[in-house]
Amino acid sequence: MDCDDKYSVTIFSTKMVSGQRCLFYYKTNNGDELTFRANFDLIYCNTIYLNNTDCSACSELHNCKILATQLDKITKIQTLPDILTKKIIIPSDVLLEIDLYL
Repeated sequence: MDCDDKYSVTIFSTKMVSGQRCLFYYKTNNGDELTFRANFDLIYCNTIYLNNTDCSACSELHNCKILATQLDKITKIQTLPDILTKKIIIPSDVLLEIDLYL
């Protein structure tokens, strides 16, 4: 793979491309589910690598906004097209729609 190539994989019927910003659902050890935004990086040996994570509640899970966790801890992934089920024209409306899911 060249440096310019994007890593891509399909997870939960969603095609993921490295650098793509998504909403992740994470199952904690006590059964709670956390949601957070992050950029997908890659999957290697059943471990998912995410960067630029945006979740203060799961700060114990990551170091320097980088998260590597078992893939089975991620219960759901939503991309922007997954979240937006209706047509939204104004970019600020898009951000408000995303924040409703957090």
